[in-house]
Amino acid sequence: MVPVVLIGAVFPALWQRRGDADAYERGLQGSLDALFALAFALAVIVQIAGRPLVALLFGAQFAASTPVLQIHIWAGVFVFMRALLNRWLTAEDLLRFALVTQLAGAAMNVGLNLVLIPRHGAVGAAIATVISYATASWLALFLSARTRPMGWMMGKSLLLPLRWRDLSLYAGQIAHDWRHRDSAAGPDVRP
Repeated sequence: MVPVVLIGAVFPALWQRRGDADAYERGLQGSLDALFALAFALAVIVQIAGRPLVALLFGAQFAASTPVLQIHIWAGVFVFMRALLNRWLTAEDLLRFALVTQLAGAAMNVGLNLVLIPRHGAVGAAIATVISYATASWLALFLSARTRPMGWMMGKSLLLPLRWRDLSLYAGQIAHDWRHRDSAAGPDVRP
């Protein structure tokens, strides 16, 4: 729900930038980076706190399910970015590619489940889910020249932890916006 709400709020402003191709692409890339960062942060938290979280929410008897959760949570990276992809496909009149990408993901899921579940059980199903989401939400975009630019942007977002310069620019922009918000509110409002 979180990525859908965020993109619902942001996409109209992105679409207004469409007349300026560079601004539009920067807006799309920044949105994908933000979605990736949120999903990545959530996945890291679950990696670190998965076992106590499962015990707290479901009881110690479910601790054995923690590895499944810790694998499955990485599908969220692709779920978050898919929220923007769905809007983009619709806005760019590429909706038929949504079906193609979903079918590619479904085929991948069925095939991987047939192979991985008998050998690895629930962990195999979690691995199949992550790979299937990656296929449907990212890899299948490379099948068409019309969707490939979005595939490259998503790939760039997946490399965000290695893009230190962009991370520092984003942090600087957030700090600038925060200071501007505080100065607009008045001198005595700063935290």
